[in-house]
Amino acid sequence: MNIINNATAHYRTRLENMPRIEVPEWGDETGPAIIYAKPLTPATNARILRINREEGLDYATAEALIVRVVDEHGEPLFNSKNRTELVEMVDSDVVDRVLSKMSPADESAVEDAEKNS
Repeated sequence: MNIINNATAHYRTRLENMPRIEVPEWGDETGPAIIYAKPLTPATNARILRINREEGLDYATAEALIVRVVDEHGEPLFNSKNRTELVEMVDSDVVDRVLSKMSPADESAVEDAEKNS
């Protein structure tokens, strides 16, 4: 048994079965926005936790959206240029709902950051 092959195969399976999340508030006249949530990796989790330590929970939350939210093709829907807008101009109730739906099995890095702050 090659455990690293099994571990990476598991991650690829998670990528192929990303949670589909409807966000009516971010949609348009054609319907709600449909987003997908990439699973965390140790590197992305560490980045979110570092940002939480250095810049605070609001920026860590924005980073979680930046690194995890993708379209149906796996392309990121946000980038680092969107960070300030995500922090200052996006409804936090909607963001909280999106984060909670991203992956119930994954405890969100942002939730971990809150516990450890």
